[in-house]
Amino acid sequence: MLIADRYFAVDRHRDARAGHRKAQKQMKAWQFTAIDEPLALVNSNDPEPGPDDIVIDTGAVGLCHSDIGFMDGTITALLGHVPIILGHEIVGTVAAVGSNVTEFVQGDRIGIPATTDGPGTAINGGYEDFADVRELRHRIHSAPHHADALQRWAADAVRLDQF
Repeated sequence: MLIADRYFAVDRHRDARAGHRKAQKQMKAWQFTAIDEPLALVNSNDPEPGPDDIVIDTGAVGLCHSDIGFMDGTITALLGHVPIILGHEIVGTVAAVGSNVTEFVQGDRIGIPATTDGPGTAINGGYEDFADVRELRHRIHSAPHHADALQRWAADAVRLDQF
């Protein structure tokens, strides 16, 4: 069940999708399409990793003041393209890795900090079930395994030394 308000959606039944990635060809995503318009619920292709990519099962994605700035026009010019799936503060689990990826394996819990060339700003982000992270592995960090840290990380960009 997706609960939506003007800016954000929360999937209350994520566990029902566990193990469903391989059978799924499309997923639902919340896409930014225009300034001062609500995010649109769209179908998005289930990402497949390229040789250097990681696909993340998004576990928590922060709603940042930057996302609001993209939507109200204040900083929309910083986006790589429109329409785009927002969500740039992502914590999740590695769902798939490309053939050249050795730093992470399926099942690793990771966090992606906010970057201008990453998910949710330059490429589709975390307001979808699975996010493809391309060529940003040097910015991906192993996430702590306790919920409190995951919640803080997704709530806003934080320094890794806080953990």
